[in-house]
Amino acid sequence: DLLRLSKIKDRFLACPSDVDLEVSSLKTKICKALDAVGEDIKAAFGKRDLDVISFMKDSLARADLKRLTSYNHEEHERAKLAAISAAVRRLSAFKECWVDSTLLQSLEDQRIENERLAEAAARLAEEIPEINQEDAPDDDILMIDYPEEGEPSSDKGKEPF
Repeated sequence: DLLRLSKIKDRFLACPSDVDLEVSSLKTKICKALDAVGEDIKAAFGKRDLDVISFMKDSLARADLKRLTSYNHEEHERAKLAAISAAVRRLSAFKECWVDSTLLQSLEDQRIENERLAEAAARLAEEIPEINQEDAPDDDILMIDYPEEGEPSSDKGKEPF
């Protein structure tokens, strides 16, 4: 197939579409071969996985069986139970410490936020009198005089609307 592809360039009436056709047929053959190899590998894994799973099931079943031996297992079982209970105590102590540290961290975050709010309130309290003074200076007030009744007006002689 590769020789046929390389001989296309020696042909007199060859087109790029001829090359594309040969390349696509090669791709198809290669992909099918790769798919077949992949399926073979997956099948080998599947068989091996099933063998391992059945072996583990058998091992666990044999481990659960009680056997009569001359060895005293009571001490071993007590030591195992003591180790398990100690591990449980350490785990619960760790959980309590973790919860305490999380609580402490949240309290610390809350304290920092309260301090920040107090500082902002103090700055705002300092700025409020300055803002009030800037809003109402006495020099900027415009007084408009309206004539009272009976005072002479420059509008005399004009018709009322």
